[in-house]
Amino acid sequence: MTTLDDRQAARFTGVSIVRDGDGYVLGSARTGEYVIVPEIGGDVMRWLQEGADVEECTARAEQYAGQPVDVAGFLDGLAAAGVLTSADVSEPKPARWQVIAGRILFGKVGLAVQSALAITAVVAMVITPSLRLAYTDLIVSSVPLVNLVAVTFLGLASGLVHEVAHLLAAAAKGVRGRVTISRRLLNLAYQTDLTTLWGLPRRDRIVPLLAGMLSDAATVGVLVVVQLSWPPDPSSPIAHLLKALLFLKATGIVVQLQVYMRTDIYALFVAVTGCRNLWDTKGALARRAIRRA
Repeated sequence: MTTLDDRQAARFTGVSIVRDGDGYVLGSARTGEYVIVPEIGGDVMRWLQEGADVEECTARAEQYAGQPVDVAGFLDGLAAAGVLTSADVSEPKPARWQVIAGRILFGKVGLAVQSALAITAVVAMVITPSLRLAYTDLIVSSVPLVNLVAVTFLGLASGLVHEVAHLLAAAAKGVRGRVTISRRLLNLAYQTDLTTLWGLPRRDRIVPLLAGMLSDAATVGVLVVVQLSWPPDPSSPIAHLLKALLFLKATGIVVQLQVYMRTDIYALFVAVTGCRNLWDTKGALARRAIRRA
């Protein structure tokens, strides 16, 4: 059997191979590009990573499939899709502090603590009427401009913490994410690019996708505990700001249920169900239901 030289082998080593249903997800963290291939495609890439050359892989694939297989064309397609790149391109890694913080917050102990805080918040709100949400919680000042500015900045800070939670949870899995700021109509919006999660097994994607909502729920728990343990003067600015932040964090979790906006719940459905294009599948099912009606 002939083998690849070190430089050729390094080109294939950077490709992740993840089993997904009856096929594989092949991708490159260097470019952030991922594709779905049949089972034989994943096997070919694994053989290449083990050192087999294209001719050897072609012979194995044809023996496996019982028909001609164009391995060279397959590799050309992967290169065109951005999955195969030069070995000189370095793979991005999360910063060390992100990995450490992610493992602390979203390891087993961190997840248990955050879950306990979330449960505490729910129980406390049920048994303590004064902690329940009201629209007046967003009124932090009698001066409209001050109120608008304060709530806006609280909302921006709250959203940033939500996205950073995704970033840290992904870093704990060895995956680098990126938080960007964009605009939706008149509103600023944060977005975390977690495309490289496709390079992980499906079960390992769950916590990074849930991290934002879990951090929101844990923050609600902390705010509830603070108000119960050290209740501030109800008329003080601190009390108003705490109530406003509690309202923003709690309602932020509810907003994630709007799956039509491709929220965290949408991404979670994709990971759990294995439906790789939930949006188009939803449309196809809706059209079929309408035709049957």
